[in-house]
Amino acid sequence: MKNQLFFLLTLSLTAFLTLATSCASTPPKPPAWVASPNEAYPQSRYITAVGTGHDRTEAERNALAALVAIFGQSVQTEMSTVVTYSKAVADGAVNMSEDRRKWRG
Repeated sequence: MKNQLFFLLTLSLTAFLTLATSCASTPPKPPAWVASPNEAYPQSRYITAVGTGHDRTEAERNALAALVAIFGQSVQTEMSTVVTYSKAVADGAVNMSEDRRKWRG
């Protein structure tokens, strides 16, 4: 009886450890585009950002924040150019009629 109990206990412990280690396996590898998004999505056609986080929701939020930063910089640059140009026109540094002829080509 002791041998049977020892055998069952050993078998149960082995089964438990096998199950526990198989569940604790390494997480799946991320897709290739995570490491190099520009290979999957060329910069000439796409604006990309990759976010990381403890879960998918956090990673998506961080990716969105990275995209917002890209667009925010673009909008800021364009806005600065418009303000500078408008100020130059208002100060008389740029003549509107001369400027139009230059751009009509």
